[in-house]
Amino acid sequence: MTTLEQLIQTHCPHGVEFKKLGEIGTFYGGLTGKSKSDFEKGNAKYVTYKNIFNNLAIDINALETVNVGENENQNRVLFGDVLFTASSETAEESGMSSVLTTKIDTPIYLNTFSFGFRLADKSILLPDFMKYIFRSIETRTQIIKTAQGVTRFNISKKRFANIEIPIPPVEIQREIVSILDKFTSYTAELQAELQAELQARQKQYEYYRDNLLTFSPDNPNIRWLSFPDIANFVRGIAYPKTAEIHNGNEGFKVLRANNVVFRQNVLNLEDVKVVSKDVRIRENQFLKKGDILMCIANGSKEHIGKVAYIAEDMDYTWGGFMAVIRCKSEILPRFMHFVLTSSIFSTHLESVSKYSTIININNSVMNDLQIPVPPLSEQQRIVDILDKFDALVNDLSQGLPAEIQARQKQYEYYRDNLLTFSPINEE
Repeated sequence: MTTLEQLIQTHCPHGVEFKKLGEIGTFYGGLTGKSKSDFEKGNAKYVTYKNIFNNLAIDINALETVNVGENENQNRVLFGDVLFTASSETAEESGMSSVLTTKIDTPIYLNTFSFGFRLADKSILLPDFMKYIFRSIETRTQIIKTAQGVTRFNISKKRFANIEIPIPPVEIQREIVSILDKFTSYTAELQAELQAELQARQKQYEYYRDNLLTFSPDNPNIRWLSFPDIANFVRGIAYPKTAEIHNGNEGFKVLRANNVVFRQNVLNLEDVKVVSKDVRIRENQFLKKGDILMCIANGSKEHIGKVAYIAEDMDYTWGGFMAVIRCKSEILPRFMHFVLTSSIFSTHLESVSKYSTIININNSVMNDLQIPVPPLSEQQRIVDILDKFDALVNDLSQGLPAEIQARQKQYEYYRDNLLTFSPINEE
């Protein structure tokens, strides 16, 4: 019998008490009445939305500053408070939690887009235990159900107060924290090692990709052709916000910049907009096998120019800040995809931006792009090599990314097992 099992047998053999949050504490809001200038030269520290979202416990080294007057009535964050993000673009990412587990003498405040929870009796739950229990699958499932919205989801405080969490004896909390802290540290170290290995593989892949796609201008087997000679640039659809609907079976699915995972140049279909079938869409504005979807505007600088290869016909269109590259017979679509992810294209964008700030990629930018076009057999040979390397580095079904994901799943499974309690049997 483990130490934890012995503690459970000793302190709560018949189950653990569950309490609603509204019964054991109170909620408070973040900063109010602040303008942009208040965050430019601050005299006080505050916890950002990102700090909460990314950390089990608040990173006190990542606090930012805000100007708070001496007589302002603003809520302070205290040791042991649980902080939650109040909204998100998806319900699944709403209400992410982080706990202040470090005692700090100076006042700390909370960003406007979050809210705090404070226990009435701080002796019933350890701060380090709360950093885990509010991220457990059972609690997260309840939190997600409190999120309301359509295009953006906001937490309902009334529903949030009804969330029930277990209140095991402190001795059990302390043992669970000890186990999970060690396991979390081990997992983080392993994740860091895998991430470092993945980054090294990615750099190696980029080197070989660019090397394979480097051709001498004097090579008689290589034709250097302008983009319009070998591909078409098809812009996405434009539609008013009012055209968006919320039943995917009754409209057109529209891909946007967030649907391209820019670090991996692959497609992500987790958050897709749907628009009314009253929106006018041409036949060539549905994705076909071999299309290359590109972010051309309205993203961060690192998003613009990123692409995703379409491996099969799809019942999707794409928005106005996107475009599709559709290849002609002289070039293989997959070969074009690798060209557009290589230094050939990034160097071209850099050369254009020397003379103007690129806020979007249009026909003019693409028409000036010169692309090396070897014989089709050589294109296929290069594609076969890069596909194997690309799968190892980027494909979530194999290689290092899968190993990283597996380790995270293993951690979550172990954590959730430790944080699953039987309620007290009142019969």
